[in-house]
Amino acid sequence: MVEIGKMYTAAGVEAKNWHSGGDEVPKGVWTASPICADFLAKNPQLKTEDLIDYFRERTATILQKYGWKMGGWEEIGQTHGTTAVSPNPKFANLDWKLYAWNAVAGWGGEDMAYKLANVGYPVIICSSANFYFDLAYSWDPDERGHSWSGVVDLYQSWKAVPGKLYLSHDQTIDGTPWNWSEQAQKFTKLTDQGRQNIIGVSGQVWTETIKGGEMLEYYLFPKMLGFVERAWHGDPDWSLEGTESAMKSKRAREWNQFVNLVGKRELPRLETIFGGVDYRLPRPGVQVIDEQVMVNSAFPGMLIRYTDSGKEPTVESPIYREPIYFRPGYLPRFKLFMPSGKSGLSSGID
Repeated sequence: MVEIGKMYTAAGVEAKNWHSGGDEVPKGVWTASPICADFLAKNPQLKTEDLIDYFRERTATILQKYGWKMGGWEEIGQTHGTTAVSPNPKFANLDWKLYAWNAVAGWGGEDMAYKLANVGYPVIICSSANFYFDLAYSWDPDERGHSWSGVVDLYQSWKAVPGKLYLSHDQTIDGTPWNWSEQAQKFTKLTDQGRQNIIGVSGQVWTETIKGGEMLEYYLFPKMLGFVERAWHGDPDWSLEGTESAMKSKRAREWNQFVNLVGKRELPRLETIFGGVDYRLPRPGVQVIDEQVMVNSAFPGMLIRYTDSGKEPTVESPIYREPIYFRPGYLPRFKLFMPSGKSGLSSGID
């Protein structure tokens, strides 16, 4: 940490907080450790179950010695005994900044960020269900990225509601309906102090599946634009409506406005800014209805080009302008193109 501190100083950047990790530690991980057994024998005031708290407290003391403040995933502010996970009040007033990642609908920890904030921890909301950019854009097997916490696209990051996290989902990770009214009753309510302790949001990307700069840009854009909207604007206006039907109606209108701005203004800008960004374009949606091939685009401002032979569309292929009659043996393929000629993956009829 001393050497990393020197790097920040040399760059003229102030560094205060140290993210210590702290997640994915199995219960009882040190139970059979001879080193821990020897340590406990020399420190009889401690028990095996005290070791995690001891380790974290000692880590915080070392960090403080070198001018850093303790931070980490939400787990460093939780109890880890044999009972259900809950906030650990022991460190709540030490200004440890907790990054609350586990808001996955259906896992049971959806409101942990609020529980931690209410007992005194400063909390950064970084929900894996909304703000993990190394998750795949969709369940399509051709899409790159993980899916352990679901999938994340522009819409999923945009519709997150940090102040009412239960409104961030429409279904659980298993695909069952997520009822807002029921969840509102179950969710821990933020106290006035707790609301003040929600100090921001954070987006994350892990690089173990990333094989270069272009792939990183593909992971980040355009889904990160939804996160940026939440970071700057906070809770969306639609979340302030009084009824579920009013919220969903206004959400649709606000999404329409936002996605029009993205498709017509921000994506063209990404093609030129900083030498160009290799952002992701979605597949077009294709469906046969009453013997008519219906095709749409997730973003306005794009051209849908197609072929009748099953070959990949190119910038020379005809533009889809109206439904096409579907006939036996017909093998069209469709692809979205920006005016510049940039394209995404193609879609056909299964």
